[in-house]
Amino acid sequence: MSTAATLEALLSRIADKPVPMARLAAVLLEKGEREWACELCRRAVALAPGNGEVRALAAEVFSHDVPRWYFPMVSDSARHKIYEAAFRRNIRPGCCVLDIGTGTGLFAMMAARAGAGKVITCEARPAVASAVSDVVARNGLANRVCVVAKRSSDLEMGVDLDAPADVVVWDNLSNNLIGAGALPAIEQAARRLVRPGARFIPARGAIRVALAEDRETHHRRLGIVEGFDMSHFNRLASPRYRMFDGNERFVLRSEPADLFRFDFESGGPFPEARASVALTATGDKVNGIAQWMRLELDEEGQYENPPPIYKTAALSPLFHHLEPVEMAPGGTLIVCGTHDRQSLRIWTEDVQLR
Repeated sequence: MSTAATLEALLSRIADKPVPMARLAAVLLEKGEREWACELCRRAVALAPGNGEVRALAAEVFSHDVPRWYFPMVSDSARHKIYEAAFRRNIRPGCCVLDIGTGTGLFAMMAARAGAGKVITCEARPAVASAVSDVVARNGLANRVCVVAKRSSDLEMGVDLDAPADVVVWDNLSNNLIGAGALPAIEQAARRLVRPGARFIPARGAIRVALAEDRETHHRRLGIVEGFDMSHFNRLASPRYRMFDGNERFVLRSEPADLFRFDFESGGPFPEARASVALTATGDKVNGIAQWMRLELDEEGQYENPPPIYKTAALSPLFHHLEPVEMAPGGTLIVCGTHDRQSLRIWTEDVQLR
């Protein structure tokens, strides 16, 4: 008997029992049967919408593997205003917009509000795509915003899009700018899904770096603990972490510089790359490199998330740890980096203290 047939047979015995149904969903989730688990939870909630245990089990199933950063991202109203202004400058009435990586669906709806005749927005996670479809319908935009439960690389002309897109909105960002698959997604879209001369929002971007000090490295590195030297355990510490613990903890010790730049509107290709930049210290201790992003949405609008002022925990800058060094004013560090279109690595060479 197939898995589906076995489940249907089991369901026939608990079809009117929402709690056992929700418990079975939790078991299926552990076994990797996420779609079945979600379906059972939908049935269980429909049968007993007021049952606390059913709601608790369903919440675990529905939220499984859904990025937590969706929620802080949509609280960043200052960022939304910058994007909406760019949408209004670049989206002509009635044009077709492709939104890559729908997330919560917010930018797709904002694009429709800016005048797009049709917005095709895609999301690989079925549960997220389903939730976004409900959000879009709730806001009266189902006739203009089409949610497709696919990766952008799987979209097909004539199936998912009736015509090449005039504008591409993309927001599959990560703390290092490229880690959420932005580069290959933009390349694919430019090659297959857009008209010549299509606008991309953001149009360009840079990975920025500066010398920095974390004044509370004891949270991330071990030294003497209860009389024991624990420093060898530091070999297991992450080489980078998010800078979201407060404005007074992290201090920049140089002016920033661009380590990598990307022209997204060119469509790529965006090969693996290596770069270096000399940073001049303002003095004092340096024990890391602060790294963040700057996005040029178009010729007028920019979004940047530098420390110590940052917008959301989701897009907070990253701190790349270094062994501490005391820098004299005017001393330089050569900051080097590589990216392989997904991962970013940063280190320093050629310490010049004076």
